[in-house]
Amino acid sequence: MPEIETYYTTEDLAQRYSVKPETIQRWVRKGRIKALNLGGGRLGPYSFRPKDVDEFERKSEVRNAQPS
Repeated sequence: MPEIETYYTTEDLAQRYSVKPETIQRWVRKGRIKALNLGGGRLGPYSFRPKDVDEFERKSEVRNAQPS
């Protein structure tokens, strides 16, 4: 049976990068990080795939501020 992949929330990433949730939302709107919009409009709620978070970290100056 395939393993279920865990997705991140806006709040998860805000804590991970030591920024406000509004900053994560702005990064999504500007295309800096890919997100799945769960149907709440332009401010989300969003869900983030681990592979998209990894790609964001590779391309960005922002790094994981918290140990995984």
